[in-house]
Amino acid sequence: MPGTPALAEKQIHEEVKEVDGEFFTISVFQAQDARKLRFKVHQPGVPDEYELSLSDQMLQQLLVHDQALLQPSQSQDLVSWLMTRLVIARNAGKIQLSVAGMESDSARDKASVPMKVPPQRLSFAERMKIKKQFEILEATRAAKLQEREKAQREKFLAEVSEKQKKAEQTESERATRIQREKDERAQQKRLQREQQHQQQIIKQQLEAKRYAIVTGA
Repeated sequence: MPGTPALAEKQIHEEVKEVDGEFFTISVFQAQDARKLRFKVHQPGVPDEYELSLSDQMLQQLLVHDQALLQPSQSQDLVSWLMTRLVIARNAGKIQLSVAGMESDSARDKASVPMKVPPQRLSFAERMKIKKQFEILEATRAAKLQEREKAQREKFLAEVSEKQKKAEQTESERATRIQREKDERAQQKRLQREQQHQQQIIKQQLEAKRYAIVTGA
């Protein structure tokens, strides 16, 4: 019976994989409220879809030596790690999915649903058409990946430029503050010299008056 996907999840990856000359479209969904992944696989011309769900506990077991991949910021690396270990196998007329030998622990998982074989094999033209569609899908995915990398690169350069501007502004403010303090110290020294000079003049004038009084001059 088809499984019911979680409502709070988003698609984070999609690619086409060839297995024994057959093409499969693989979509990866991630639950937004928990660390859980769901793989959905289907073939052109086959109405059935096959799923593999990996719970948080299963991911912990798979990544016992690579716990860093469980960080939210490493979701794309985690998907790449899992995709390289995803096995699509046919067993007794059934399509089975597993990752590193681990199958879904969900009772409603569709990985063991019998595959409905088309009444006749696809013609060469139909296979070429499907292959072309997959190539377009791969090209679209590659373009989106390139756009994402470009956006990340532009964001990084913008952050570097902003940090550089802030650093230059901080250095400019520091140089201005140092010059202002230097000017203030120089002004204080000039005022002190002028005050000392005035005090010396007053002292000389007082000495002259006192001498005049004493001598009666």
